[in-house]
Amino acid sequence: MATSSSSFAFLEGHNDFLFNIARAAEKSYPDDPNTTLVKLRIFGEYVANHLGKLLNIEPQETQFKLLEEINRNTKIDDTILDVFHKLRGIGNKAVHQYHNDESDAEMCLRLAFRLAV
Repeated sequence: MATSSSSFAFLEGHNDFLFNIARAAEKSYPDDPNTTLVKLRIFGEYVANHLGKLLNIEPQETQFKLLEEINRNTKIDDTILDVFHKLRGIGNKAVHQYHNDESDAEMCLRLAFRLAV
């Protein structure tokens, strides 16, 4: 059913926004790591917001504050929380400092996949 080969094809039909943003991140890699990182920042934020809604956590001013609330109100595994923070932090660096590191982009693709699964 996937229109092109993607590691995130399992999301298609379940959450098309996440599928499309992850597929766009993959397509940008390795030629444009900055775009990959920015897209994955969006991916992580969307997942965190969705998780917050599922847990009935009020929207927060920042993603960092939302992640603090998720951590405070749940027993979320620290490794998953770390994935959110890595995608957020490296993505912020990509947006604000034009961070264009290919190895960071590859790592974030792997982290986003873990989060999606």
